[in-house]
Amino acid sequence: GIIPTGTEIVEPGTELKIGDIIDFNSRTFAAQVSEWGGEAKRYGIVRDDFELIKQAVSKANEENDIVLINAGSSAGREDYTSSAVSELGELVIHGVAIKPGKPVMMGIINGKPVIGIPGFPVSAYFVMEEIVKPVIYGFQGLETEADKVVDAVLTRRCMSSLKYHEFVRVKLGYIAGRFVATPLARGAGATMSLVNADGVLEIDQSIEGIEAGTVVKVKLLSSEDKIKNTLVCIGSHDPIIDIAADLLHRKNKKYFLSSSNVGSTGGLMALKTGETHMAPTHLLDMDSGIYNTSYL
Repeated sequence: GIIPTGTEIVEPGTELKIGDIIDFNSRTFAAQVSEWGGEAKRYGIVRDDFELIKQAVSKANEENDIVLINAGSSAGREDYTSSAVSELGELVIHGVAIKPGKPVMMGIINGKPVIGIPGFPVSAYFVMEEIVKPVIYGFQGLETEADKVVDAVLTRRCMSSLKYHEFVRVKLGYIAGRFVATPLARGAGATMSLVNADGVLEIDQSIEGIEAGTVVKVKLLSSEDKIKNTLVCIGSHDPIIDIAADLLHRKNKKYFLSSSNVGSTGGLMALKTGETHMAPTHLLDMDSGIYNTSYL
């Protein structure tokens, strides 16, 4: 049973007001549950009201094996989920040392698991993958399938906090017979970082960061074939790169162009160290007034 909560959450197709957020998390959860062998039942949006949330959780608990409550698990004036679970059963965990996904809540009501999932999309994704998926597989008497992992060279230093086990989204390329991994934006609300990611680098809680050039284990989100057919472009941003990427894929669906904007100098360094296929530059020689040539 999937319960979306939040006064600001509205159904798709609703005329939007300032502050409204279209509910898509619950539909994503339903698709994931179905993919993992479960039968998803999505309930209507419940506004931030303790009694309404409590009633919805109680009803879903009666009708389902597992209850997933979206939003309402982090600390806040109108986050009533943990209180509702505590009244109806036992609140077992509220907050775990993972990032993104820290505010997750887990409880038991009538012997059935109830999981409160953060509202930020990236946090929600990792909670579903790392916590909910094993629970659903366990109900079926199955073990989760092994992740496909590759060794990759980290292109940039990746700092982390000792407080969390962190999941870093990365863009992968295949250059000179090796995979290279470039970290993407890391905010819990940075949805496009998940869309654009080819893999996930996990940084253990005991590690403050990983230096550039280190060989790391990356869990694949894209196929190896796609990564090996991707032209990697790191350097200064130029709109023509985005146009070229679109035209390349239109011309041949097999090939892709991936760009990461780190500035001209960063691009040249990536080219020098074999971390990119090409590097757009916009470096002006102040003496000659000519771009790029003197630097090369």
